[in-house]
Amino acid sequence: AFVGIVRCVQETGIIVGSYIHSEIEPNIGTKAGIVFLESEATNLSGLKKLANSFALQVTAMRPLYVDKESMPQELQKTKGKDKSFLEDMVLMDQEYIESDEKKTVREILVQKQYEFKGKIT
Repeated sequence: AFVGIVRCVQETGIIVGSYIHSEIEPNIGTKAGIVFLESEATNLSGLKKLANSFALQVTAMRPLYVDKESMPQELQKTKGKDKSFLEDMVLMDQEYIESDEKKTVREILVQKQYEFKGKIT
């Protein structure tokens, strides 16, 4: 099976990262993730790598929501404090799979904003 990062391009301050995990068998197992990052930071190669890495995260971990605020109100009321649910279903609360350290995607994003000297959304 082929596993690889397909492409990442910059257009008008938006970085597009993608990841495709190809078939395990014919018509079985193809998964893809696409992530858009917006930033005024000038480290384009670092931003492209980060966007691709987040696309891998989305493909592998399959979060339903970017952050707790993007969850429907009713779900926020019932599951908004359930740490296990948040770690499974909310991208920013998931453990970052490309790090040996136990950091969340949110913590990596904050670290990269500091490192690249610019806000990333």
